[in-house]
Amino acid sequence: IDKIKKVISSCSCQLGRDGNYSFKTTLESSQCNVLCKDVFGGSEGIFAQLDLEGDQRTGVRSRTANFYVGSTIQLWRDGYPIPLSTSGDCSWSMGCEMYGNISDFDVEKHTVNVSLHLASDYSGNLALAAPAEGRMYRIVLDKDRIFQQSHRCIVVLEDEFGNLAANEDFFVRVSFTVSGLPVDPSFFRGQTSYRTVAGLGAMGNMSLTKSGHYKMRLELLGAVNLGNSSSTSMIFTEIDVMVVHNIRKKVLF
Repeated sequence: IDKIKKVISSCSCQLGRDGNYSFKTTLESSQCNVLCKDVFGGSEGIFAQLDLEGDQRTGVRSRTANFYVGSTIQLWRDGYPIPLSTSGDCSWSMGCEMYGNISDFDVEKHTVNVSLHLASDYSGNLALAAPAEGRMYRIVLDKDRIFQQSHRCIVVLEDEFGNLAANEDFFVRVSFTVSGLPVDPSFFRGQTSYRTVAGLGAMGNMSLTKSGHYKMRLELLGAVNLGNSSSTSMIFTEIDVMVVHNIRKKVLF
């Protein structure tokens, strides 16, 4: 769930009275006519290329090529809460305006190609609906992607005002304990320290092979200036973690 950063291009594929696609200008016709026929094949919809780059601190962007291809994207109307369920249903009465299939996703540029359709109970004209900068969207992952995706742990360093310390690169050490005792090293997979860039660190290859309740400690290594030069202190955080294996396909969202 995030906001569209930019609409790079958009073709509104609306049928005229003669059954052919109708466009406002000759230029729009030359750019969109063939594309509309190839993508929608005689039905109506909007084909768009969108920039979906959002807040990196949310950690919702996969860096795996084609991870989002085949999943559904929904565009939501202003003022409507977006449900957290994985249902792909798009209803105008619930606040969903358009939905579509993701055919391409560039993980480096955060650009996505989508073919959009109006919500099932939308009674308006296609010309009145269009993706726009700032519009809230939600990606509903294909179930196979949910089962196969890796979990990510994101470390964020903020200054005393809650701003991302984007000018600082640092190292973070991770450790796990069970009932106050260090975890058996044979149960741990991945690195124990990670270098971060621009205040953010992603620990994508870290995992525990034994289920149970753990306490995870993330500790900053080295000195970082966070705007308060009058004092120094160790920076760390501890998080309670429950690890469960082999039941992802049984979990309902």
